[in-house]
Amino acid sequence: MNRLMIAVGRSLLKNADSLVISIALVSWQFLTRTPPNSRTTATLLGIYVLLRMADAGRRICEHASTVKTAPERETKRVFVGDPEAILELAKLRGYDAAGRVAPYLGKWITISGTYEALAESLRRDSIHLSLLLKDGGRINLQFAVDRGERLRELQEGQRITTICQIQQGYGFSFMPVNCELVRADPLPRAGTTPMRGWCTP
Repeated sequence: MNRLMIAVGRSLLKNADSLVISIALVSWQFLTRTPPNSRTTATLLGIYVLLRMADAGRRICEHASTVKTAPERETKRVFVGDPEAILELAKLRGYDAAGRVAPYLGKWITISGTYEALAESLRRDSIHLSLLLKDGGRINLQFAVDRGERLRELQEGQRITTICQIQQGYGFSFMPVNCELVRADPLPRAGTTPMRGWCTP
């Protein structure tokens, strides 16, 4: 019984505009003792159409607000375990490099070294940074153009740390792309030497 009453109530609420128009037509004839003329009927029908349009707009808005947009898939960054060993792959070329680099494609690596120079690509779609590694080798890191402002603040000889995504470049070579600068150590002041430790003369 309760379910039936609830269903009837929902039906009445759902068609409330039709109910209001019907009551208005009956009331008009009862109160004025005359049947509604064409002008009155047209006015009531116009009100009915407006109510229907307003209800349809309300439903569209409710539907749009309740529909859950698919969340953007957060790409989990997987970092390689031994960055120095992976950097050795940067020295390889050709098919040897292709086979060795393939298992690490798409993964991320931490690369530290000494900043040397900066240059924008010919197509102006990326920025390339030359980094001197501690073993004396050099590597080219690729950054997005919108990261150029911070990169241009670096000074030659400055020690930096970056994270990059591993891809293959020309000749199947190891290519660090989508790089991000995570740390830039200040240059030592002129006339100062790095501290060696408390017990070092």
